This record gives sequence, structure tokens and C-alpha cells, in this order.
Amino acid sequence: MQGLNHSQVRKLDVFSSRGATQTISGSVTQAAGQASLTYTGAGGQITDDASFTLTGRLGTETVGVSATDTLAAAADVINLASHGTGVVATVNGDDLVFTSVTYGSNANVAIEIQSGTFAVTGGNGDGTADGVDALADINGRSLTGDGNRFNANDNGFRFAIEFEGGFTGTFDTVTTDDSDVLKFTLSTDLGDISKLSVANLRAARLGGLSGRIDQLASGGTLAGLNTNTSQAVRVVDEALSQLTLAEASVDSFADVTIATSESLLDGLQANLEDTLTSINAVNKDLETLKVVQNKTLSANTLAALSLLNQQQASTLALVYQLAGLE
Repeated sequence: MQGLNHSQVRKLDVFSSRGATQTISGSVTQAAGQASLTYTGAGGQITDDASFTLTGRLGTETVGVSATDTLAAAADVINLASHGTGVVATVNGDDLVFTSVTYGSNANVAIEIQSGTFAVTGGNGDGTADGVDALADINGRSLTGDGNRFNANDNGFRFAIEFEGGFTGTFDTVTTDDSDVLKFTLSTDLGDISKLSVANLRAARLGGLSGRIDQLASGGTLAGLNTNTSQAVRVVDEALSQLTLAEASVDSFADVTIATSESLLDGLQANLEDTLTSINAVNKDLETLKVVQNKTLSANTLAALSLLNQQQASTLALVYQLAGLE
């Protein structure tokens, strides 16, 4: 694969191709958006005691705050539960901003007050917010994404491309090939090649919007679990999702492609073995005798037919004589 710019494209998966080499080009015309709600405090603090239910794509968490809490402390509490909600909090001046981890129309944030006062703004105006899907022109087709991810089928060239959050504009042309694809000959036709493509499973590529596995290692930007335990859990969950997809791809190849070829080849082997058994079971002396007998019968039949022909000719001559035709 050539031309893949990771500052533009986060991930590219190729599922099928018309040939060994294909290109992907185009532009993102509208960036995907995250769901977002904003609470405004005062003096860097929460202004009233409150209890509310925070809901995101991953689930729900009940949060309690008081007027003595700083916005930063409230953000820490919310972020410690982000692996269960899919919502993170950041502080911007006197604003406590709730943002979905994921992008697109499937991303959501909702705050439902249980007690006290905790007014939020933005989103749909009712304490809920939804993300926005990206729009793009790819290989001459106008597509709507699932967040930042686009699934495309260009005349049999099937692929999924996911852009970095916030990216818009023309992306660098990507050229794909099958140099990294595993190839298997699973039939009697040597030109019939079955291909299996497995995603890059190195630590530097495993993860998602929350980070990568290699960043959790000692010295990494996400190392240490004192303050970022929830984010680490999200990274691991996202990596597990990638591994699950890779496992499903390998399993389906084994269960469908290999199993089907195995069944066909087993049937061919059985037919060949039956044919060889039949050939080996032939009595050569008896078959030779049958051939001689058939030749003798054929010769006698020809002789009888010749004699019959002579008799017919003699009878015809006699009829001519009696009729006075000769």
C-alpha cells in the first residue's frame, strides 16, 4: 500500500479487489462531528448541588456534584467512568464540556437531572445531543459516512476508509496492492488463488479513537493508571474490537473457503480412488478372452452377412430368368 497519509486517514481496510492494484482518491467535504453538551459554572466551580444521569453510546452512569467541587474535579469523576459511558469531559474556562468519544449520528450524549440544578446547553436543546456523519466524494461517488468511516464498492473493489477526526479536504491518493495478502492454492487449478487479508495487528496500530496499545506501555503517552484508568480500558476495548474482526475474518475464511475446497477435493479424491480400485480389480486374462471372442463373433457375423448377400444376389438372378428379363 502506497500513499497512505496517517494524518488524514486513520484506517483503511480492503475486502475485495478487481485486480492486484487499485487506487483510492477524493475529498472529505464535511467532517464528522461528535455529540456535545456544555455546563457553565462560575469561578471554575460547580454552582449548585446536583445529581444527574449521564448517558452515552456505551451506557449510563449516575454522577453527583456539589457547589464546592471544581470543574476539573467534576471532569475527573466523569472521565473515570468514560469506559462505561463513551463520554469524556473537558474544562474550558468556566465551561464543563461533555463530548462523545465517537463521531457521527450514532454518537450521543444525554444528561437527565435527578435532583438539584445542572443546566446544560447545546445539542438538541433538551439535554441531549447527537453527532454528525461525514460526507465525501471517493472514486467519483458521493458517500455518507458512518461517522468518519466510509464503506465503498467501486465495481467490485470493496473497501472501508476511516478518516481522522476533523479532517476535511482532498486526501492523498492511496494505491493498494496484494503484496501483503496471504495467498493459497486450494483447488486443482493452479491459477485459482484464494486470498486472505489480515489487518495490521501490531501494538502501534491496535486501538482506536481513545489511543493505541503501544501508548499504554511504560514511557508511553498513556502510561500509568492513576489518572487515566478509564481511558486505558477504552483503548483495550477498541483493540479487542479490532482483534475480534480479524478473528472473524480468519474464521470465515477457514469455515467457508477452506472447508468448501476441502469438501470438493475430498470428493475428487474419493472418485479417483474408486476409479483406481475399479481399474485394479479388472481380470486382464478374462478381458483379453472377451476381446478375442468379440473379434471372432465379429468375423463370423461379417461372413454370414457376405453369404446372405450372395444368396440374395442369386435369388434375384433367378427371378430375372423366370421373368424373361435376361
